[in-house]
Amino acid sequence: IQAGSTIFIASDDLDGDFFQPLQEEYNLRFLSDYKDLLRGLNPNYFGMIEQIVAARSDSFHGTFYSSFSAYINRLRGYYSLHGITNGDSNDGVLQNSFYMPAQYHDENRIYKAVQKPFYAREFPIAWRDINNGIDQMEVW
Repeated sequence: IQAGSTIFIASDDLDGDFFQPLQEEYNLRFLSDYKDLLRGLNPNYFGMIEQIVAARSDSFHGTFYSSFSAYINRLRGYYSLHGITNGDSNDGVLQNSFYMPAQYHDENRIYKAVQKPFYAREFPIAWRDINNGIDQMEVW
């Protein structure tokens, strides 16, 4: 990510100290920066709003075992099928969605069957070939 780029951070870190080193290099934005636009909105919706914003980003970096990150990637998968997500292909391969730790970095580029642990992740099979019958699906 280029220095000076704007980065939206969805986090439950309330004081922001954790992100201080990044603020020296990037233009960081948090949902709290837009609280004037959210006035009167039920705070229970804030997490969902963060997910939608993150899902429409040019690139996304999430946590592998996070259901929050997983849903963002599912949205990015749906968007990629319609050419909505910048930089991701229109065949459902998420080129600009990444996971931490490094061993799972490219997990969303791999088309494979659902496997354990599956409780807090998404698989490209959830959005690719979603409108096809079983006989039309890509074999993995």
